[in-house]
Amino acid sequence: MPTSLSQETAALSLVLPKDALIWFTVADSSVDEETVSITLVEKNNPPKYAGELIFRCYKDITVTDFPIRGKQAYLTFRRRYWSDVRTGKLVANTIPLAFPGTKLETEFANFLKGEGGDSPYGALVHRDVLLPRAERI
Repeated sequence: MPTSLSQETAALSLVLPKDALIWFTVADSSVDEETVSITLVEKNNPPKYAGELIFRCYKDITVTDFPIRGKQAYLTFRRRYWSDVRTGKLVANTIPLAFPGTKLETEFANFLKGEGGDSPYGALVHRDVLLPRAERI
């Protein structure tokens, strides 16, 4: 870890997807007997865009993550969306938190690929088990 990170940030970066703290700040967290929940809000950095943008809304994406200390872990990412003043088109940053072609964190996708060879089926089966089809992101 770089020495410029606080101890809390360095510890948290071990739990969150790689580079999550570059794009997000921790807004809330809670722990109970069964779950750990962490809410992260996207920083106010509008994407590079040819038109004029204004902040429009947040959209929450909740991901079931690896268990933490035997408790179910939920990460909620509050994504920022801006709209083009002229066209009304919604625009968001492209944030590379998932492995390309999956909805999995890069490190976990690489682990599954290593366990299952070059077959993508391990990742698909894992994703089916975690969330019903209607709830997947």
